Amino acid sequence: MVVSRLASCLITGCLLADASPGPASPEAQARAAIEAAISQSLAATRNKDIDAFMGSIPDNWSVVDGDGHRIGKKQLRANTLRDWKIIARTIAIEEKIESLTLDSPTQATVLTSQRWERMMYERDGKTQDHVVTTQRHREIWRKDQAVWKPYDIQELGGKIWVNGRLYEPRTGH
Repeated sequence: MVVSRLASCLITGCLLADASPGPASPEAQARAAIEAAISQSLAATRNKDIDAFMGSIPDNWSVVDGDGHRIGKKQLRANTLRDWKIIARTIAIEEKIESLTLDSPTQATVLTSQRWERMMYERDGKTQDHVVTTQRHREIWRKDQAVWKPYDIQELGGKIWVNGRLYEPRTGH
Protein backbone atom coordinates (compact mmCIF):
# COMPACT_ATOMS: atom_id res chain seq x y z
CA MET A 1 0.00 0.00 0.00
CA VAL A 2 2.78 2.47 0.95
CA VAL A 3 4.79 1.41 -2.10
CA SER A 4 1.72 1.88 -4.27
CA ARG A 5 1.14 5.40 -2.90
CA LEU A 6 4.82 6.24 -3.31
CA ALA A 7 4.80 4.97 -6.89
CA SER A 8 1.61 6.93 -7.58
CA CYS A 9 3.17 10.13 -6.17
CA LEU A 10 6.33 9.63 -8.23
CA ILE A 11 4.36 9.02 -11.43
CA THR A 12 2.12 12.04 -10.75
CA GLY A 13 5.20 14.15 -10.02
CA CYS A 14 6.83 13.09 -13.26
CA LEU A 15 3.68 13.82 -15.23
CA LEU A 16 3.39 17.26 -13.65
CA ALA A 17 7.05 17.96 -14.30
CA ASP A 18 6.61 16.99 -17.95
CA ALA A 19 3.51 19.19 -18.20
CA SER A 20 5.35 22.28 -16.99
CA PRO A 21 5.88 24.87 -19.69
CA GLY A 22 9.30 25.14 -21.26
CA PRO A 23 11.09 28.42 -21.81
CA ALA A 24 8.90 31.16 -23.24
CA SER A 25 9.09 31.73 -26.99
CA PRO A 26 11.05 34.77 -28.20
CA GLU A 27 7.72 36.41 -29.13
CA ALA A 28 6.29 35.79 -25.64
CA GLN A 29 9.47 37.18 -24.07
CA ALA A 30 9.28 40.30 -26.27
CA ARG A 31 5.57 40.77 -25.42
CA ALA A 32 6.24 40.50 -21.69
CA ALA A 33 9.14 42.99 -21.85
CA ILE A 34 7.17 45.46 -24.00
CA GLU A 35 4.10 45.18 -21.75
CA ALA A 36 6.35 45.95 -18.76
CA ALA A 37 7.82 49.00 -20.55
CA ILE A 38 4.33 50.24 -21.46
CA SER A 39 3.23 49.77 -17.85
CA GLN A 40 6.16 51.88 -16.63
CA SER A 41 5.32 54.62 -19.13
CA LEU A 42 1.68 54.64 -18.04
CA ALA A 43 2.72 54.91 -14.38
CA ALA A 44 4.98 57.85 -15.24
CA THR A 45 2.07 59.51 -17.07
CA ARG A 46 -0.29 58.90 -14.14
CA ASN A 47 2.27 60.47 -11.78
CA LYS A 48 3.35 63.22 -14.22
CA ASP A 49 6.96 62.08 -13.78
CA ILE A 50 8.64 63.50 -16.89
CA ASP A 51 12.06 61.98 -16.14
CA ALA A 52 10.61 58.47 -15.76
CA PHE A 53 8.45 59.03 -18.84
CA MET A 54 11.37 60.17 -20.99
CA GLY A 55 13.80 57.63 -19.53
CA SER A 56 12.65 54.84 -21.83
CA ILE A 57 12.56 56.98 -24.97
CA PRO A 58 15.61 56.56 -27.25
CA ASP A 59 17.24 59.65 -28.75
CA ASN A 60 16.14 58.80 -32.30
CA TRP A 61 12.51 58.11 -31.33
CA SER A 62 9.69 59.61 -33.42
CA VAL A 63 5.93 59.61 -33.73
CA VAL A 64 3.66 60.43 -36.65
CA ASP A 65 0.41 61.92 -35.39
CA GLY A 66 -3.01 61.60 -36.98
CA ASP A 67 -2.33 64.67 -39.13
CA GLY A 68 0.88 63.19 -40.54
CA HIS A 69 3.26 65.40 -38.54
CA ARG A 70 6.42 63.74 -37.24
CA ILE A 71 7.93 64.79 -33.91
CA GLY A 72 11.09 63.68 -32.13
CA LYS A 73 12.15 63.19 -28.52
CA LYS A 74 12.85 66.86 -27.72
CA GLN A 75 9.44 67.96 -29.00
CA LEU A 76 7.76 65.02 -27.22
CA ARG A 77 9.13 66.26 -23.88
CA ALA A 78 7.92 69.82 -24.53
CA ASN A 79 4.48 68.64 -25.70
CA THR A 80 4.11 66.28 -22.74
CA LEU A 81 4.94 68.97 -20.19
CA ARG A 82 2.54 71.37 -21.93
CA ASP A 83 -0.25 68.78 -21.97
CA TRP A 84 0.27 67.71 -18.35
CA LYS A 85 -0.23 71.33 -17.18
CA ILE A 86 -3.90 71.20 -18.17
CA ILE A 87 -4.58 67.74 -16.74
CA ALA A 88 -6.00 68.07 -13.24
CA ARG A 89 -5.81 64.32 -12.71
CA THR A 90 -5.78 61.03 -14.55
CA ILE A 91 -8.71 58.81 -13.61
CA ALA A 92 -7.59 55.80 -15.63
CA ILE A 93 -5.10 55.07 -18.37
CA GLU A 94 -4.48 51.77 -20.11
CA GLU A 95 -2.74 50.55 -23.21
CA LYS A 96 -3.17 47.03 -24.49
CA ILE A 97 -1.19 45.13 -27.07
CA GLU A 98 -3.61 44.01 -29.79
CA SER A 99 -0.95 42.16 -31.75
CA LEU A 100 2.80 41.71 -31.79
CA THR A 101 4.87 40.43 -34.69
CA LEU A 102 8.51 39.66 -34.11
CA ASP A 103 10.17 40.98 -37.28
CA SER A 104 13.61 39.84 -36.13
CA PRO A 105 15.21 38.89 -32.80
CA THR A 106 15.69 42.61 -32.13
CA GLN A 107 12.62 44.25 -33.73
CA ALA A 108 8.87 43.92 -33.20
CA THR A 109 5.86 45.56 -34.81
CA VAL A 110 3.22 46.15 -32.15
CA LEU A 111 -0.38 47.30 -32.58
CA THR A 112 -1.76 48.88 -29.42
CA SER A 113 -4.97 50.47 -28.26
CA GLN A 114 -5.02 53.11 -25.56
CA ARG A 115 -7.80 54.56 -23.42
CA TRP A 116 -7.13 57.59 -21.22
CA GLU A 117 -9.74 59.08 -18.89
CA ARG A 118 -8.87 62.34 -17.14
CA MET A 119 -10.07 65.63 -15.76
CA MET A 120 -8.74 68.58 -17.76
CA TYR A 121 -8.82 72.31 -17.12
CA GLU A 122 -10.60 74.63 -19.51
CA ARG A 123 -8.96 77.88 -20.63
CA ASP A 124 -10.07 79.67 -17.44
CA GLY A 125 -7.77 77.37 -15.45
CA LYS A 126 -10.54 76.45 -12.99
CA THR A 127 -13.40 74.73 -14.80
CA GLN A 128 -12.73 71.04 -15.42
CA ASP A 129 -14.00 68.72 -18.14
CA HIS A 130 -14.18 64.94 -18.06
CA VAL A 131 -12.19 63.82 -21.13
CA VAL A 132 -11.83 60.30 -22.49
CA THR A 133 -9.61 59.58 -25.47
CA THR A 134 -8.93 56.40 -27.36
CA GLN A 135 -6.07 55.89 -29.77
CA ARG A 136 -4.63 53.01 -31.74
CA HIS A 137 -0.92 52.90 -32.58
CA ARG A 138 1.40 51.01 -34.88
CA GLU A 139 4.68 50.88 -32.99
CA ILE A 140 8.14 49.67 -33.94
CA TRP A 141 10.06 48.41 -30.91
CA ARG A 142 13.74 47.48 -30.94
CA LYS A 143 15.76 45.48 -28.50
CA ASP A 144 18.90 47.44 -27.66
CA GLN A 145 21.34 46.07 -25.08
CA ALA A 146 18.71 43.56 -23.87
CA VAL A 147 16.05 46.29 -23.39
CA TRP A 148 13.01 46.75 -25.64
CA LYS A 149 12.30 50.41 -26.51
CA PRO A 150 9.81 52.13 -28.80
CA TYR A 151 11.44 53.79 -31.81
CA ASP A 152 8.70 54.73 -34.23
CA ILE A 153 5.02 55.25 -33.46
CA GLN A 154 2.22 55.99 -35.88
CA GLU A 155 -1.17 57.10 -34.58
CA LEU A 156 -3.90 55.18 -36.37
CA GLY A 157 -6.90 57.08 -35.07
CA GLY A 158 -9.18 57.27 -32.10
CA LYS A 159 -12.03 59.20 -30.53
CA ILE A 160 -12.40 61.98 -27.98
CA TRP A 161 -15.31 62.41 -25.60
CA VAL A 162 -15.71 65.59 -23.55
CA ASN A 163 -18.23 65.41 -20.71
CA GLY A 164 -19.81 62.35 -22.33
CA ARG A 165 -20.21 63.89 -25.78
CA LEU A 166 -18.23 62.84 -28.84
CA TYR A 167 -15.90 65.66 -29.86
CA GLU A 168 -14.92 66.26 -33.47
CA PRO A 169 -11.58 68.18 -33.43
CA ARG A 170 -11.91 69.40 -37.02
CA THR A 171 -15.32 70.96 -36.38
CA GLY A 172 -14.83 71.88 -32.72
CA HIS A 173 -18.07 70.12 -31.71
